[in-house]
Parts: sequence; C-alpha cells; structure tokens
Amino acid sequence: KSEQVPSAMGLGVFVDRDGSVSAAGGFLVQTLFSAEDRLIDQLIQNIQKIPFITEFLRQGKTPEEMVGEVFSGIPCHGLEKRGLRYQCTCSRRRVERALIALGREELERLAEEEEITDVTCEYCRSSYAFTMNEIDALLREIAPES
Repeated sequence: KSEQVPSAMGLGVFVDRDGSVSAAGGFLVQTLFSAEDRLIDQLIQNIQKIPFITEFLRQGKTPEEMVGEVFSGIPCHGLEKRGLRYQCTCSRRRVERALIALGREELERLAEEEEITDVTCEYCRSSYAFTMNEIDALLREIAPES
C-alpha cells in the first residue's frame, strides 16, 4: 500500500563565476497526517512566496532564517540541531544481503568462477572481498529452489 505524504522540497546551489560551489542548501517539509488544513494551506502559501533557495544562499541567510520563512505564521519549534557529516551506511552484512539478492544461480557462478569476489560501495568506495567459501556460506542462507 502506497502512502502519499504531502511534501515540498526546495534545493539550491550557489555557483561562483569560476564555476566553484560556494554554498548549497535546501529544505524538505512533509506534513503529518494530523496536520490541520489551515496550517497546510499556510505552509503552501509560505513556500510559494519565498525566494529561490539560491537567493537565500546569496544573501548569507542561516538555516534558521530559511525555516523561519517557510514556517512563518505556523507554530513550530526545533527539536535538535546537528552538524552534517559524510557517512555511508554500508557494511559487510548489507553487502552480503545484496549478494544473496542476486539469487542462487549468480552466487553459484561466483563461487565457481571467482577466487575472490570484490564488491565496492558506489557511495563511499569501501571494498568488501568474499572468498569462495564465504560465497558458499551465503548460498546456504538461500532456501533451496523447489
């Protein structure tokens, strides 16, 4: 069953004359199912009125100032403030699950043809190596085909 959540997103990148990115930012707003229609209407009006995100960035506005304009006239408060960091959520177990998802036939081929199966995360470039024995162990996790 699909859950359609009313959402709005604004993204912007401020590019200098030399082509380098000097600032980037944005917002994602999703309403709660219990949100009152009048508040949703106010939010829509606010989002339609605000400048492009690149204009916020060009003016040097803070994330709090951007939120203030998006939620103008709507009671809200921040829950927490966290710094952004580059972090991938890949792990050896996730890669194992991805290999299992390839199916029995492909895993059997890997176990027979490849001494070492290397998998590289496309996001963080971490590399995971699996021996033939480890691929065989993954095959044992797959239910036998009937």
